[in-house]
Amino acid sequence: MKDCLMKLMNMNSEKSMECICLLLTTIGKSLENGQCRLDNYISNIDNFIKNRKTSSRIRFLVQDVLELRRNNWVPRHKPQGPKTIDQIHKEVELESGRKEQ
Repeated sequence: MKDCLMKLMNMNSEKSMECICLLLTTIGKSLENGQCRLDNYISNIDNFIKNRKTSSRIRFLVQDVLELRRNNWVPRHKPQGPKTIDQIHKEVELESGRKEQ
């Protein structure tokens, strides 16, 4: 993984920065706990944003990664998957009950 991160860092493009952010979001916690310290990678992506004119999307992706690291790789919001039909029916019942009151 370190090799992948280094190759992406050397590309120095917004697309590679997006890939780095997505990769760190997925495996950052395990890299942090292993032998590889992320300080260099984090400072590189932070410098990339500070020294270049980047899109808002990339800046926010980097901010999300930095915030995730500050929170010990615990996301603020739990990723939600698709709802089951039972969950949808329960939500509809709750909403209709609220409207009747």
